[in-house]
Amino acid sequence: MRAGAGQDARQLAAYLFGGRGHEARLRGNTKDYYAAFNSNLLWVLENGQGNPLSLCAIYILVGKRLGITIQGCNFPGHFLARVEKDSKLWLVDCFNRGRFMLAEDVARHHPAANPAMEEIIHQAATVNTVVARVLRNLDEACDREGNMPRRHIVRRLLMRLMEV
Repeated sequence: MRAGAGQDARQLAAYLFGGRGHEARLRGNTKDYYAAFNSNLLWVLENGQGNPLSLCAIYILVGKRLGITIQGCNFPGHFLARVEKDSKLWLVDCFNRGRFMLAEDVARHHPAANPAMEEIIHQAATVNTVVARVLRNLDEACDREGNMPRRHIVRRLLMRLMEV
């Protein structure tokens, strides 16, 4: 990892996603948001664009490599990262330049706020949850592309995952 990535989650987010005067190395793919290639981490790294889940996955994996604890947050409709810093829980929107938001503010003020939201925010996404979201993203991409053979494969994988 290059110098400048930082030693904490906020510095790493700035380094990867261009916050606080840093150049964005990765950013949200707003033009082709639903494209299947946004779920391919190698494609995302090569092209510098991805969906919320792929960007969070890279953030989590790079953080792990640097010894920084970053988790996923199964936020409805927009996957986020979770970070504990300064004795507070923060949600990080990797799709939107690595924006840090206090979890308690999001739980209280988000339009979809309800008691279940509090539980979602305070619980790290499991591996099965992340994989299921990737498969749902691929299912949506295949549907939009009209690729029914691939969509059937993705759906079978999702069904197998749900059996576990």
